[in-house]
Amino acid sequence: MKRLFTLTLLCILMITANAQVRKTWDFVNQGVSIETIEACEADPNFIVTFGEDGSFTEIKDAKNTAGPFVAGEYVLPELSGLELKSSGLNKSGNNWLLRKDRFRPTRKGMEIVLPKLVPGQKVTVRARSANATATDRGFVGNENMEYISGPADGICLGPNADGASPDSDGNYTLVWQVVGSGTDSLDIVLKTSPNGGLDIALIMIDEGDKVEPKLADQIAFFYDASDPNYAIDNDWGWLATSVISERMPEVATLPIEINEGVEGITLDSLLTFEAIVLSSSINPSAPFVQQLRQAIAYTPMVNLNPGLYEAWGVGTTVSTTSQSITATSAGISSGIFESSDPSTPHLQEGNVVVFAEGGNVTAYSVEPGSYFAGDDVYARAEGQPMIHIHNARRNAYIMLPFTADIEPNPLLMADMVPQAITNVVKTKRDVEAAAKVRFSEDYANLSTSVALTCPTASDTIYYTLDGSEPTTASQRYTEPIVVSEAGTVIRAIATADGYTQSEVADFTVSIFELNAEPTIRVEQESGKTTVYIDAPTADDNVYYNLTGSNDSTGVSTRFTEPLELTKSVTLYAFTGGREGKLSSQAVSKFIEVLDEKVRVDVVSHFDANSGTWRPESGNYYWGKSGHAYWSDETEGEGYIDPETGDLVETYLPANDVRYWAPEGNDWLVKSAAQVMIWQSNTAGFVVGDGSGYNAETALDVDKEVTTACVQFGGSGAGNANGVKGPNFTGAIQSAKAFQGPFDVVTYICTTSDGAKELHLYVTTDTLNGEWTEIGQPQSGTLKRLWRKSICSYEGTDEVFVKLVGKDGSGVFDIFIKNAGEQSEEQLGIESATVGSSSEVIATEIFSINGMRQQQLSRGINIIRRTMSDGTVEVKKVVVK
Repeated sequence: MKRLFTLTLLCILMITANAQVRKTWDFVNQGVSIETIEACEADPNFIVTFGEDGSFTEIKDAKNTAGPFVAGEYVLPELSGLELKSSGLNKSGNNWLLRKDRFRPTRKGMEIVLPKLVPGQKVTVRARSANATATDRGFVGNENMEYISGPADGICLGPNADGASPDSDGNYTLVWQVVGSGTDSLDIVLKTSPNGGLDIALIMIDEGDKVEPKLADQIAFFYDASDPNYAIDNDWGWLATSVISERMPEVATLPIEINEGVEGITLDSLLTFEAIVLSSSINPSAPFVQQLRQAIAYTPMVNLNPGLYEAWGVGTTVSTTSQSITATSAGISSGIFESSDPSTPHLQEGNVVVFAEGGNVTAYSVEPGSYFAGDDVYARAEGQPMIHIHNARRNAYIMLPFTADIEPNPLLMADMVPQAITNVVKTKRDVEAAAKVRFSEDYANLSTSVALTCPTASDTIYYTLDGSEPTTASQRYTEPIVVSEAGTVIRAIATADGYTQSEVADFTVSIFELNAEPTIRVEQESGKTTVYIDAPTADDNVYYNLTGSNDSTGVSTRFTEPLELTKSVTLYAFTGGREGKLSSQAVSKFIEVLDEKVRVDVVSHFDANSGTWRPESGNYYWGKSGHAYWSDETEGEGYIDPETGDLVETYLPANDVRYWAPEGNDWLVKSAAQVMIWQSNTAGFVVGDGSGYNAETALDVDKEVTTACVQFGGSGAGNANGVKGPNFTGAIQSAKAFQGPFDVVTYICTTSDGAKELHLYVTTDTLNGEWTEIGQPQSGTLKRLWRKSICSYEGTDEVFVKLVGKDGSGVFDIFIKNAGEQSEEQLGIESATVGSSSEVIATEIFSINGMRQQQLSRGINIIRRTMSDGTVEVKKVVVK
């Protein structure tokens, strides 16, 4: 029974268990449990968000809470053992977020407390900047920690920053050693410094959590003793034995003969194994083969037998003439191709030799949309998938299709199979129920559309409307359910790959009468369209937005005066609720601007990010007070005013122009007297909410605006004779010229009530040329609100751009946009991306402004179809 002995040696037992002190926080692989999500939803100290498909997105703290990570009395297991100190925390929350693959401390100076450690122990952190261009985000240890390896000063440069050199996953590895004398435990604190906003993939103490194997923890090896290849001495397992036995740790493997040894084994008992290994000798017609199929995604599995795919109904084998395979980037990063002998690497320019002589690689084929169709492929042979992983984060399944009767590369097998088993065992998780179905209502007049979602990924929902218990034989949910009878109860369950069926969720549907809808009218002229929104009655208030919402708060603006638009948009309007009626449904109208110049190609972007524009000391570039614009020198001797008898003197400029000009940047900040300030304000999108820096109107909302701004401060400092400087001596100016014509798009806030005066100029020569004004961008009119403005330069010269402003106006962004390839695509009906003939699995519709829509609307629409093979097809469609 050499083959059985071989596979016993091949199997590694990797067990994650609790130790006295936790040593590993693996945010990439642990995920976020349903219990954690539900506990945080029930606690007002947290904000839990979900994607449009109902899948979990993130948990964010909504309140300054130091100490252990708890929701109510529930300790979040993903963060248990860690604590926060109060240092650096924002009182309003938004200090950290947790996603299924990262933990992000967002504020500078935040201190994360680790379990007490003793001198000599090591702390390893793998992390990356949450901002692609940031150069000031990192970690430092406290006085009990010595930084021994990692990037300089603990800074994790953004991947697009100069000098960035993260690993293949985009992370940096930082290592500290606990210092001190004696054996007393010490306080260990990691601090975000000089800035926060880092995604942590791993925190590990020493070598992490390890536990000795227990007899109850076994790997099941299924084989078929009747198969003629099973007893062949020169199969790959036998040849690998001499290499593996010297370097594999002790394992606990249970051999199970698939024809005689499976009596009494159920699906439940299969789930108790740490992993299952399926021999290539198994006959696909063996009755127990179908039970093994049911264990996929519920317990880790490595399958060496591609012949089982046809019996399982999930695919077919494909013969090739190749002795080599080509590894994908996913396969290389998985580690399964790593060699135990550095002098003999398995990978040679991405290729792996499987058979040195004789024998050909067996690949597989699956239908689009089938069970394995969306899996990550680790290797291909002649373009066909050969090795793949399914359900990679939870009870993973790996196919390694190697035939048993041909001798493959023995060292490759001795490395690859144990590594594959190791990888899947790391994903072992207890089987949980899918999350309960969630319901959201969209009210129409005397009917309600109810959308059903589930936070569990890859879910399928079934429901009933007659009060009966839902089962997988009930109606499958595919689109929102329209209900017109008050009191209707929707009962639903969710199923998902690797999860048991969810609990039944019940929801009673509400029916309301809606207010009448408004009417949108337009008056067109070349280059401008004026929009009027007529209320159903004089007592009604009407609102507008660009998103299709009929919520009067947060996303909409009340219509009070005609809107003058110079760019085509799809506008939505609705009547607010009153007298027992809810708001009307939103009506939409494509607002076409005649002779519109579509300019969406970004030529240059002034982005006030902290890595580029934050001054070295504080927020002020040259101090809190303006400096003198005029010198004490006068031009000539002056003259006596004949009417007043006063001496009139003309003072000469001080010529004290100061610059903040980052190397290689298209923009600079300069001032001859005016204070210029950098602020870390965050641009938000809660329309009209002055408690933060939010958009003032619904027309301003545009997600291209970025965080932080450069603010125009005060001028007025005088020379020794008290002669003060003029306004507008500070400027944000381009350091290069842009070919006209183009649009200048600005996002500008105010730090006090009242609109601020700003001017936009262009010139062909910054030294001797005249500056020509091309517009006056808007700032917000109320404190902390921002506006979007578009000013156009219609000339054909190459010109520099300069923006000046008065005290209290803060510039988030300046975009220079012209009519290039993207603008041409937006005006056409051609595909932007070559699509695929595979099955369409998702269709999304967007307006010309990039807003998600439920259906096609008049004007330009962008249709995005995602195919089952992962390709994406994008089309522009005009509805007239």
